[in-house]
Amino acid sequence: MSLQQFSLFHETSEEKLQNWHRPYAALFTERGPVLDVGCGPGYMADVLTEMGVDSLGIDLDPAMVELSKKRGRNAVLGSQDAFPQVESGFGGVHISHVVEHLWGDELEKMLSNSLAVLRPSGILIIRTPNWDNPFVRERLFWMDHTHKRPYPRELLVRMLKDMGMLEVTSGCEPTGMNDTFVVAANPPFATNDVPPLKFLRRDDGVSVIRRTKGRMRDRLQGFLGITTP
Repeated sequence: MSLQQFSLFHETSEEKLQNWHRPYAALFTERGPVLDVGCGPGYMADVLTEMGVDSLGIDLDPAMVELSKKRGRNAVLGSQDAFPQVESGFGGVHISHVVEHLWGDELEKMLSNSLAVLRPSGILIIRTPNWDNPFVRERLFWMDHTHKRPYPRELLVRMLKDMGMLEVTSGCEPTGMNDTFVVAANPPFATNDVPPLKFLRRDDGVSVIRRTKGRMRDRLQGFLGITTP
């Protein structure tokens, strides 16, 4: 049984998920190879490949690793306890919707291992649900039984700075569930070395989770026996 059997992302098409990753993938241009932590089926790798960036996915779910390989992507089985190494180091590490599945000590281990495999001037991207969004805080976050705790942007930034990284940019996505993101870099680094994030328009597919919001509300209302006129 896949560890992601009940994930809400199963309700979203490959194209929409790829478009969701696209603005972040652009930050890795000419910065490969990229380690994609929690790679799932390899949709981020799809976009990186389109952009000519090599990548390696890692996931603790054997089913996801196998699926990623069947789709022609490089992936290995593993967790935050140990990351694979490449000779010259990774130019980027991408961690999308993973940290909320970890307790604090597990996150600290993941960040430490990310820095260990990231070469100087490499960049790290973290993406996670936005606890400031009421729908996420009150409903959506709890619809994944493997979620452990939220991580506010300010906490992630402070942890990374305390580990010696530089904050490049951070904030929340302008569409969808307004996911939190943090982009940090290994020194030495100049912030103008990374282009600004350019989010797609809502109708271009970047609003991935929002498209499930109506379905999730219908499910919850059905479970509670609530009917709407």
